[in-house]
Amino acid sequence: MPTQNSIANAINALAVAQDSELRYMYIGSIESQEDFDNIEVENGLSFNFTYEEVLTKSLEFEYVANRKNEYPSIGDQLDMLYHDIKAGTLETGDWITAIEQVKTDNPKPSE
Repeated sequence: MPTQNSIANAINALAVAQDSELRYMYIGSIESQEDFDNIEVENGLSFNFTYEEVLTKSLEFEYVANRKNEYPSIGDQLDMLYHDIKAGTLETGDWITAIEQVKTDNPKPSE
């Protein structure tokens, strides 16, 4: 189950894509279709997206955040690249190994 933060971000992103002026409110957490159905949207409007789309989008947000947090810093990556270039090990060195590990540990949601 995605985190509540990523679910909230997904609802926000999908709502803005629907209508940048769309206003809604919910209290508590969104953990089920029923919770999603109970979100109050202003002026009697409704979302044009489903709970399943919210879950899919929230997993995309988590994937991006997880990869971003696990990649080595840019400075560390540049240092690894420098040493790999000098050693002639671009395809097998520390940089490619570190990057591939992050990608393996955090596959794209569609994979």
